[in-house]
Amino acid sequence: MSDFIFSLIRAVGLILLGYGILQVGLSLQSHDRSQRSNGMLTIAGGIVITFTREILTLITGA
Repeated sequence: MSDFIFSLIRAVGLILLGYGILQVGLSLQSHDRSQRSNGMLTIAGGIVITFTREILTLITGA
């Protein structure tokens, strides 16, 4: 059950990561700084969500 939940969370994180990369790419094309900033924040959030299990393991030391 835990593996399923973490794989679902990882999938959501990868989707956010892809969306953030798309936003940054579009912002480079249109020279929009606010969209680039939002894209970078989305990428950072996607990375954190994608590696949630590893981060929790590092924090708890288990």
